[in-house]
Amino acid sequence: MLHDLPVKSHPTIHDARRSDFSYNAIYMRRFLTDKKAWGEFLVIAFLLALALGLAMGSSIGLRQGNALLSKALALLSLIIAAVVTIAYVPRLAHRVTAAGTTLPGFGITQAGGLYLIIILVIALAALNTGNNLLFLVLSVLLAAIVSSGVMARLSLKGISVSLQVPEHISVGDVVPLRVTLKNHKRFVSSFSLAVCGCPARSVSALHRMLSLLRRRRQRDRFSANRPETLDAKLLLQHPVYFSMVPRGESVSQAVMHIFPARGCYTLNGFRISTCFPFGFFTKSQRITAQGQVVVYPRIYEVNAEFQGLPFWNGLQPSPRRGHGEELYAYRLYRPGDDARFVDWKATAKVSQLIMKDFTCADERRVTLFLDTRCYKDTPSFAEQFENAVSLTASLVTHFIQEEIEVELGLPEQMWFTGWGQMQLYRILELLARVEPSHLGGSSPGTLDQWIDAGQAAGYPPAPKGFMIIITSLARAEVAPSVTRRARVIHFDEITR
Repeated sequence: MLHDLPVKSHPTIHDARRSDFSYNAIYMRRFLTDKKAWGEFLVIAFLLALALGLAMGSSIGLRQGNALLSKALALLSLIIAAVVTIAYVPRLAHRVTAAGTTLPGFGITQAGGLYLIIILVIALAALNTGNNLLFLVLSVLLAAIVSSGVMARLSLKGISVSLQVPEHISVGDVVPLRVTLKNHKRFVSSFSLAVCGCPARSVSALHRMLSLLRRRRQRDRFSANRPETLDAKLLLQHPVYFSMVPRGESVSQAVMHIFPARGCYTLNGFRISTCFPFGFFTKSQRITAQGQVVVYPRIYEVNAEFQGLPFWNGLQPSPRRGHGEELYAYRLYRPGDDARFVDWKATAKVSQLIMKDFTCADERRVTLFLDTRCYKDTPSFAEQFENAVSLTASLVTHFIQEEIEVELGLPEQMWFTGWGQMQLYRILELLARVEPSHLGGSSPGTLDQWIDAGQAAGYPPAPKGFMIIITSLARAEVAPSVTRRARVIHFDEITR
């Protein structure tokens, strides 16, 4: 069972209006001022014109009966074309790819493919028969394509997107994502819009496939159970459909979403597409945006073993004022103070009433150490590590809800003690970002030395506070001095 984490109404809003059309003008200005690009363009144009001239000369020589000259000119033309293909086409492809990341998208639906086939058939029939009626029908069909593009672009123009998400999200929680479209046009409404998230760069299908294969070859051994798709940490992977956005108004859609893994989900922009008005073609544009959503680890109700921990051994004098037995500080008398706490000796020395303040004696404290180091690289380590992070988050949530002071320790970072919801969210955000670190070989004294080093650095647990250590070390590899000081939980003992 998951804990009911408080979800505040204050949303995280990502708003964006800058579209790909504005990038076209920027790219065009850069291209016009790029001397190197112009030089390459002129060289390619000259070589292609030369190859075309040689090809035409080869054709003329063949007609005049000079076969040898025709073959020589044709061979020279092919050589020039090959040089252009090998030397300059890759550069052009790179420039086109860089420019294409900002160009509006265009696609053909199944109905659009059938529509193009019908146009092709009618065009062939009109050319073969010379029937004026067929030419008239063909012109109407072609005009529909042009009008479709104009209306689709007009529908996409002047649209801004905002995304609202809950402030605190855990893995497995069903959370609402509210997508809002606002039409800034004064006279024209927008129809049939679909909004989805997009990566930082809109690349072609070939580039996406090559990138995915490269990531799989370079897969980190610690992330085998994490999402492996190219856009695994992408918000709004599935389109949200809006049938109509009236002029000058906003329309919202709520989408229920489940985040499959902890971590930071990035928002690099939105992709707005439409197949308006006929549904034959899809036109889309990218709207820039920046933001991220931190998803906490899975949180569940801890079992009875941790609900009855012996915290009476962890009662500590609190750094806060209270009604305990240990002295906290001396201060001057204030009206209303209890006369029983007057320090008469100090009062006699300074000739003023001096009061004694005491510490709060009912302090409960627990320290959790999450050992993120991988001592032995095993196939199951990634899954065990995620279970350990989830257990740590669940324990922290349980203890803080029980008003117990919690301190979290990591090999590279220590957290000071704290209590309350702010401490809970700070620790959960840290656990959402934590990653395992590889450590070759294992030593029975490694964990003990790590705790001693933390104490020497000024981060000791309370001398009588309860300590929980979560580590991937085997039971036989943990030093007895550690087991005497803390409750040790091994990764292979965690079932969730």
